[in-house]
Amino acid sequence: MKSRGENFDQHFYKLVFDRPGYGYIGWNCRRSFFSDYRCRQAMSHLVDASAICAHVGMGILKPVTGPFYYKEPAYDSSLPVYEYNIEEASRLLGEAGWLDRDGDGVREKDLDGDGIISDGPLGGDPNLREKFIFDFIITANPDTPNSPVMLSLLQNCPKVGIICNARMIEWALFLQWTRESNFDASYSGWVFGFEADPYDLFHSSQIADGFNRIGFSDPSVDKMIEEARRELDKPKRTEMFQEIHRTLYRLQPYTFMIGNSNPWVLNRRVKNVNVYNLGFDFLEWELEGHEQLAP
Repeated sequence: MKSRGENFDQHFYKLVFDRPGYGYIGWNCRRSFFSDYRCRQAMSHLVDASAICAHVGMGILKPVTGPFYYKEPAYDSSLPVYEYNIEEASRLLGEAGWLDRDGDGVREKDLDGDGIISDGPLGGDPNLREKFIFDFIITANPDTPNSPVMLSLLQNCPKVGIICNARMIEWALFLQWTRESNFDASYSGWVFGFEADPYDLFHSSQIADGFNRIGFSDPSVDKMIEEARRELDKPKRTEMFQEIHRTLYRLQPYTFMIGNSNPWVLNRRVKNVNVYNLGFDFLEWELEGHEQLAP
């Protein structure tokens, strides 16, 4: 049955509720190219999150800019989504020292100063690469924006002298590689509570055994996160979280992509359905012709 039309509307109706969380591209900040925030900013300019939300998400999905739920006060809604901008991406890459000096169409950087650009990792270290060539891993999940993000990178990276090799792998292998930091970039997502704590994802102490799998380390971010966790006054803590949001927006350890939105189709016999900031309260629901069950 089609989800539109007179027959559909007679028997069903549609609702959308949002869950705290987001999808993101994680850049392995240990890699020579992604260790520079300007390169990460450039990559964010190569992915059109707004277009993906509008066209692939059929207007249901919402682009986001930071690590907090966009309905909570800690989210700084004044920050614009990184716009799709090939020229700005190219400028940032050049400013970071990644240039196509030999004219082969691929940007490079002489990391050891020997005047020779190595095709492979220097000294076998996967983090030290002089050519801007990286692998992007995603899972084979048709219910996420994996494929549009992958296609966006595959299409746009060559325009600025970057080679992106996409790899679609099964979930268990994806988890293993990301836990072992055996990746260059990946698409994934988080779901969390209404007031998220960025400590697990962005504090440098969580690189070894926590969820900071991208290896992001910034002393100023560490300090802000620690101070926010000690602050008991909620308005003050909210201001501190907003400053963390602004800082991560500038440093782009993630390309924050898409908020978690869930479309539902309900039979019109289901009544008293209210949408809250955290979703539904199923105990409120009533079935037409039946009394509400006591909780």
